[in-house]
Amino acid sequence: MANSNHPLYKEGYKRGRARAQREARRLTAAERWNEVYLGLLPIALQVGNDWTDEYGRRFTTAEDKASLAARWTDAAMKYIK
Repeated sequence: MANSNHPLYKEGYKRGRARAQREARRLTAAERWNEVYLGLLPIALQVGNDWTDEYGRRFTTAEDKASLAARWTDAAMKYIK
């Protein structure tokens, strides 16, 4: 049986706990996408009605602006590691 008072045991235990906590904090891809989306949504909702996409369609409704936030999120996710 290990001596729980031994310094090496304590260090190993501490590292194991830290690793378990890091792994518990990892987000799934969907959770990360949702976090980024919710961060970009307020910005997209403030976009002026004169904004257009590459096809000339305007972002005037809340649905249009929510889809803009989704497009921004998809683009941002390419750069998240």
